[in-house]
Amino acid sequence: MNKCKDLVTDILTEKPKTRDSDVLLFQEVWKQQAEKEIGNIDLTDCKVSLLFKLMTNKKISRPSTIKRIRAKLQEICPNLRGKVYEQRHGYQEKVKEELRLFDAEVSNPSYGHPSFDRIKGQ
Repeated sequence: MNKCKDLVTDILTEKPKTRDSDVLLFQEVWKQQAEKEIGNIDLTDCKVSLLFKLMTNKKISRPSTIKRIRAKLQEICPNLRGKVYEQRHGYQEKVKEELRLFDAEVSNPSYGHPSFDRIKGQ
């Protein structure tokens, strides 16, 4: 995990486009990891089966691992954030407020939505 964290940190630092695109980040991480295993590789000509084999044999990182590392790094290191980071987190407050309003409506006994009345046994 630490090797992947270091690699993701280096890539986010050196290749700013990867800060806003998980796909570009996956490609770069896998390219570098695969090159360590099998030498110079052009992922544009690489078969998916080879990627799955490398992933199954734990020679390249899973997408979920790379994504979690990227998210945590961007959370704690503002210099590794891309342009999309602020947009994503701007939506977060709006969604939280919508969920608070929804919760307040559902908790209100006068809400009267048929689905909730059925659940409550009314």
